[in-house]
Amino acid sequence: MSTSNGTQGSRRRALRAAPFVAVALFSALAAGLVALRPAPRTDQFVLAGYGRSALDSTAENARASVNFWPGTHGTFRITGSVAGLYPGSKRALVLTVTNPQAFAVVVTGITTTVSSARAACSASNLSIGVFSGQLHVPPRGSAMVSVNASLRQTTTDACIGTAFNLAYRGLARKL
Repeated sequence: MSTSNGTQGSRRRALRAAPFVAVALFSALAAGLVALRPAPRTDQFVLAGYGRSALDSTAENARASVNFWPGTHGTFRITGSVAGLYPGSKRALVLTVTNPQAFAVVVTGITTTVSSARAACSASNLSIGVFSGQLHVPPRGSAMVSVNASLRQTTTDACIGTAFNLAYRGLARKL
């Protein structure tokens, strides 16, 4: 009997210890996986791009838009405009990216925010596409990319001859 009680006692102790052993094994496995993760490359930091249409291109406003990307290490400039839109039309908005850095960058995304031109002509009348891809920009150089711009078919006469303010934001990485 003492043998069976001793065996049962050992089993009970083993069952009580099992959760602790599982946690210890899981922790060791997790630590091993973290150690296998490659260290981040210091030459692959993120850059923020910004710019505004000619209607609101003051240097102070352009600099303020950099704050949208915390943790970035550099900047680049985005400019662009589109003309000749009428209700229901679509035109190319040509964006020029200027890289003031001493190294090449690849721009991976650009978004455009449209501001209302006047109370009777809301920003929702103008639709601007998003750039997503890889635009290579040489050191201290520039490159261009186009996105679609369209004016809604139902745009009212209040928007005729209106100039919308456009704000550009982009992300890039060092090549």
